[in-house]
Amino acid sequence: MRQIIVEIPDMQSTHCQSLVRSAVSHINGVLVDYVSPCELELTLNEEMEKEIVLSVSKLGYTVAGVHKTEF
Repeated sequence: MRQIIVEIPDMQSTHCQSLVRSAVSHINGVLVDYVSPCELELTLNEEMEKEIVLSVSKLGYTVAGVHKTEF
């Protein structure tokens, strides 16, 4: 298991946060730990950053970065 923080600068409102949380939580092997303005914290079973970035981008949001931390 690994944890990542995804920076999404244009995800400000609670509505935007809800849309992103919903889209990402439907990806198998992804657990949404925390959502705040501009950040999404996830726990992953494997290397899935590209799939996360693609899901967020399809909603029209920009991913400014992905930071990895190990458990």
